[in-house]
Amino acid sequence: SSETCRPTYHLENPTRQPICNVFDDIASLLNNLPRIQYEDWLDRVRNLGTDTTTNPAYGILPFLEKDFVRMATGSVVLGTKNSQQDSPTLSASTALQRRHFQEYITYWRECGVVPE
Repeated sequence: SSETCRPTYHLENPTRQPICNVFDDIASLLNNLPRIQYEDWLDRVRNLGTDTTTNPAYGILPFLEKDFVRMATGSVVLGTKNSQQDSPTLSASTALQRRHFQEYITYWRECGVVPE
């Protein structure tokens, strides 16, 4: 094939933005849902039981306990140069905005994941 295949493609939004802003937008769109400390939330996930049908977060609990904070708060930055070079969509992506979160929440409500 004449196409070049790069060895690694990291897929994440290449635009860095503070996660606290993301959480603020989502909380306000969910009727000012109160924010709690991450460890308190993890305790709630653990206490809801192991049935991933009723507690989907339990299925990824090891990731949430060991890696999520490190990856979500900017201490791990994936190199997206190869991905951006080969993906017009990724190279044109921008920071997530409030309207994006509204679209997610609308979808989640349609699926019954988030109550009205």
